[in-house]
Order: sequence, then structure tokens, then C-alpha cells
Amino acid sequence: MQHIRRHWGLRLISGLLAVGLIVTSSTGIQATTTKQAHAIRHTLKQNHAQAIVIVNGHGQAPKIIQTTTGRNAATANRLFPIASLQKVMTGVSLAQLIRQNKLTLNDRLSRYYPHVRYAHQITVQQLITHSSGIRDCLPAPAAVLPTQNQQLAFTLRNLRSTGHHYWHYSNAEYGLLSGIISQVSKTSYQQYLTRNVLERAGLSSRQFAFYNHVHRVTTVPISTTGLNRFDQVANFNRLQRTMAGAPGAGELYCTPQGYWQFIQALTHNKLVPLKMITKKVAIKGGPWYFDGVYNHPGLIHADGANNGYDCTFYCDYRHHKTLMLFTTNMSFVHMETLGYKLFRIYFGYNYE
Repeated sequence: MQHIRRHWGLRLISGLLAVGLIVTSSTGIQATTTKQAHAIRHTLKQNHAQAIVIVNGHGQAPKIIQTTTGRNAATANRLFPIASLQKVMTGVSLAQLIRQNKLTLNDRLSRYYPHVRYAHQITVQQLITHSSGIRDCLPAPAAVLPTQNQQLAFTLRNLRSTGHHYWHYSNAEYGLLSGIISQVSKTSYQQYLTRNVLERAGLSSRQFAFYNHVHRVTTVPISTTGLNRFDQVANFNRLQRTMAGAPGAGELYCTPQGYWQFIQALTHNKLVPLKMITKKVAIKGGPWYFDGVYNHPGLIHADGANNGYDCTFYCDYRHHKTLMLFTTNMSFVHMETLGYKLFRIYFGYNYE
């Protein structure tokens, strides 16, 4: 999963929130106005996006804005390969184990994987913040890997440890973290995530599935930009192989509605204290990033991209205001740019 990230900040524009753009619901959460919804839908159409957007609705229910329909379209309740958005869930799992004193940020990788080069220099925190010096090599295994042991064996074969501890985005780091979670919790990573994160966040079994439990191409929406977009079976097989090669980093399907529920549980402190996720850590040459999210005061953000399936979310956790975007017909860069436009419409200031 190729992942692109630049340095970013937030620049307020004059008249931060235009008059009439915010409505407060009975719960005190800012609901999306009709004007905002129309602007979002118009922007999606301008960009020819096959997409679904989820924003705050009235009360606890989100508002769904969808541009496509039919049996091949992405919907709020259809499984979607969330790619690197899963890293946030891995981060939550680590925070839980740290809170239980079963793990520390200063633990060395050599305690769990002593044969990785420079493992004695690498800490859990460096793996979390993509500053361990570990790099990915191959994008995907040659075949779908059905078990965790096979996944981790691929991860260990597929990484290169450089000894250079500065920012470099890598799925292999979160693959190693998934193995550490398994060792510390004495259960498989998938079982741990299911019981302690997904189910605790209120997700039902219909709202998520790991790649090795999905076997039909018709289960997921069709991507029109995947490398094999003219052969959907081949595209699905490539997607499955890529997911198999990304334990802890992109092996999960989740419905957009389910991911919304996860973020709401996270930002309401139902999984771990949110301050454990919004921790500010200085990363050489990198952004404020911790436990799978890019951090800014009051705001968390993450992206996902895999073989024509792209997604992003922004959450103002102080006001419990969230925007999510899932697309199936554009490049990651195009999706990211579209996300910035929607961010300005919804939050009222620029994301850069």
C-alpha cells in the first residue's frame, strides 16, 4: 500500500465559521447543515467521485452522503478495505496493553524479534512513529497468506532495517507491532483486535472482516482505478494478497458506518483515554504522528490507500465533529486533494 504524506498544518481563514453553517443538535454535537451537505455533494460531483462521505447528523446518528448506487457501489454498510486506517486500531491495542503495564514504549524490539537487524536499538515508540529505520521491500506476497504465522514470516522477510531513525512511513513496522501485541496478549492479533477494540466499540460481526474471512469479489465495492480494474477478479485477488502482507497495517475490511462507530468510541474515551493516542512525539524529519494518526491540537487525521480503494478521516475531538471519505475511482493524491476541499467546507478552515 503506497502511502503519501507531506508536512501539514492548519491555517485559519477569516470568518472561521460562516454564519449559518453550524447547527447544534440536542446532544450538543454540531450537526451538518443542509447548506454544508449540498456543498459536499456538489464538490463530489465536480470531482466525478464515486464516493461516500460520513459527517455528523442529528443526535448520535451520522449523516451519509453518497454519489453512487447499485450493486457495485460503496455504501455505509458494505465492507471496504480500510488499508492504513487500521493502524489507528493497532495503536489503540498498544495503548491498552501499555495501560495494563504489559508493555512500555521503551521496550526494545530485540525483546520480541531479536533477529531483526538493529533490533536492540529500536523501541516500540519508534515503531509506532515510523522512526525505527525499518523499510518495506515487496508490496505484496505472491499468494494470499491464510494464517498469522505466515503473515509475520512474510513481514520479517520483507523488511529492511537501516539503523537510520528518522521519519519513513512503513507497513512493516505495524506488522511487527501486531506480532508484539500477539506475544504480549498471548492470543492472535485478530482475536485481540476483535474482542478488545472492535466489539468494545460496538461493531457487529457484519461491520468488519479480516481479509482471510472474505472470499467473494462481490462482497466489496468495485474499484475502477485498481491495477486490474478491467478484471475485477484479478483486482480482488491482488487486493487480498496486499492485505495479507500488511498485518496490523491494512488487513481489515470495515464498513464506513462501522469505522465511524470506532472513531466515536475512541474520541469519547471508551477504548482508552484519548490523550494516549494524541501524544505529541517529536519525529526527526516527520509530522506529529502517533498510534496511527496525524496529530494537531484538537484534531486527528489518517489516510488509507490500497489498489484503488482510498479513504481518509478528520476528527475534531474537542467538538466531536468528524468527516470521513471513502472512494473507489480516483488516485490517492486525488482523494487526498478532495479530502482537503471537503475539510474546508465542513470545518471552515484550510487543511494543509
